[in-house]
Amino acid sequence: MVKEYKRIQRIESVMKSALSVLIHNRYEQWRDQVISITRIKVSPDLSYTKVYISLLSDQDPQPLVHFL
Repeated sequence: MVKEYKRIQRIESVMKSALSVLIHNRYEQWRDQVISITRIKVSPDLSYTKVYISLLSDQDPQPLVHFL
């Protein structure tokens, strides 16, 4: 069980880094905004992921949420 937990943690960490880079490099509309991926939660069976973000912006966040 401990191995599985560490595996999930590594996956969450890699996903967090990858999404940060993806948002910065590919989504030009959000480059000037402060966006933080605060948490990523992956299910134990890897079937779903929840991404928690913090956004300091005056823009509508819905396009970013849809993008993620």
